[in-house]
Amino acid sequence: MFPSLNWATPSRSTSPSPVPRDELQDSEQDAAAKRPPGLPLAQFPDRFRPSRSYSVLTTIDINGRIADRSPLQALAWPPGLSISISLMVPLIVIAPDAASREHVTSQGHIRLSAAIRHVLQITSGHRLYMTAAIDTDRLTIGPPSVIDEFVSRLQQEATQA
Repeated sequence: MFPSLNWATPSRSTSPSPVPRDELQDSEQDAAAKRPPGLPLAQFPDRFRPSRSYSVLTTIDINGRIADRSPLQALAWPPGLSISISLMVPLIVIAPDAASREHVTSQGHIRLSAAIRHVLQITSGHRLYMTAAIDTDRLTIGPPSVIDEFVSRLQQEATQA
């Protein structure tokens, strides 16, 4: 049914003979010295350098709790930290404020009040864009449409240039 295969077997051992450790290290160093340098690394303009911010797309629950805690962790904001929440429609700006009554929850979440959710028409399940600005110790929250508008403007500028 199947053609017979004749597998050739080596007549002698194919395993290499052991090399003394000193000779092995010398040959590795010689090989590294003879190797051409690697590919050059790309140089990016300043606008493409890594930023000092951390951004996520997250959701909000029925009680105003924002699901993703990682921006707060990037800012090193501990549970219980007093914060001020400022509304700059359509954005929410949050910063540490020892005099404020608002705070990070004991589980490390931000909770938006019903008044803020009502003004911005945010309901359970809505997606929110969060950016933690590491250098200024600020957290900005807004709808993804803000990012869409920004990208759209950049695309228009690029096509006009």
